[in-house]
Amino acid sequence: MDGQWATIYAAGIAAIVTLAGAVIAYRAGSRQVRDQGDIAHSHWLRTQREQAYVEYLSACEMAADAIYKCSLRLDEVIISISNPQFSGNRAEEAASIGIDEAYELVDSSQSALNRIIMLGPDVLAEQAEKVKRALWSYAGDTQRIVVKLARENPSQREVDLANDKMNDVYVAREEFTKLARQVLTRRAFDD
Repeated sequence: MDGQWATIYAAGIAAIVTLAGAVIAYRAGSRQVRDQGDIAHSHWLRTQREQAYVEYLSACEMAADAIYKCSLRLDEVIISISNPQFSGNRAEEAASIGIDEAYELVDSSQSALNRIIMLGPDVLAEQAEKVKRALWSYAGDTQRIVVKLARENPSQREVDLANDKMNDVYVAREEFTKLARQVLTRRAFDD
């Protein structure tokens, strides 16, 4: 009878060890699957962020270029209208500057901005919004001069102040680019 108890006891220990091994293997396997899922998600998120950041920078660059071209055209129109031999229509000349098209390009950057807001991180979304505000300010000041130009010549100081807004766009865009690079290289910001 003692031999039977020893066999039962040994079988019980073997069953417990087998169950413990199965639990450990299950936990290790599920941890590995979870880690692989986390890695895959991080890769997907990085790719989505990179696409959103590039799309937004491209849209902002197009808008800034359009506003800059309007400011160059504004300078040409001011010179033309200031000529004593000018016989055209001030309002038509002002309308030819094309600030409305530049505004449309600023508006078109909103969908890319929305993706950045969704994908994050928040600090980068906030900086992207600063870029957009700088673009609006640059376009708004340029438009105010265009509207004034339809009636009278703006002062050179007004023109210079509006053109200085381009620097604000540049600074905001550079800060956004710096933060985006940090996010994409994971030197900062947890997902």
